[in-house]
Amino acid sequence: MTIGRRWYHRSPSTAAPSGLNERTAKLIGRTVEVSEPIVAGEGRVRVGDGAWTAKGPDMPAGARVRITGAAGNVLLVEPLA
Repeated sequence: MTIGRRWYHRSPSTAAPSGLNERTAKLIGRTVEVSEPIVAGEGRVRVGDGAWTAKGPDMPAGARVRITGAAGNVLLVEPLA
């Protein structure tokens, strides 16, 4: 066994997960605008300078919604109360 392998086995990483590959998790709780109407439960929302597919109750374009979760690359949204 090489010296490097022995060192890595004895010194596990203590770094916290970066969330680098969990973009949708970072969006939960944000308030965004519906860019394409949500019809039959599916539409699009504007997040920053991009648009994401969203699922939630039917709403017109321009409505403000809160991101409550994600299923893959689809954001789950609810209307602001």
